[in-house]
Amino acid sequence: MSSIVTLRNVTDVKFGRVVKFMSQNVEKRSVESACVHIFSLLIEDKESGLWWVNTSRFTEEIVPLCDISKPLVTAKDDDNVNKLWILNNQISKLDTV
Repeated sequence: MSSIVTLRNVTDVKFGRVVKFMSQNVEKRSVESACVHIFSLLIEDKESGLWWVNTSRFTEEIVPLCDISKPLVTAKDDDNVNKLWILNNQISKLDTV
């Protein structure tokens, strides 16, 4: 099981799936980060105001923990196994890790 998150400090909306957490020593201090699959295709549904992502299209990036939100609430789509609805993106913008 993994968490879907919003990425902060970006110019546009980005969602991703946390794959694993990592800790690296950089100049004698520990830097916490996460390996995240950032979804390449995301669509805002104009009628509902909700976002959905295609979970089969992503890029993998290492992201500092301070740049990811708390886990989001999501829902699968019965008609498309690769479609995942993001239900609380507006709330996540206010949250901090």
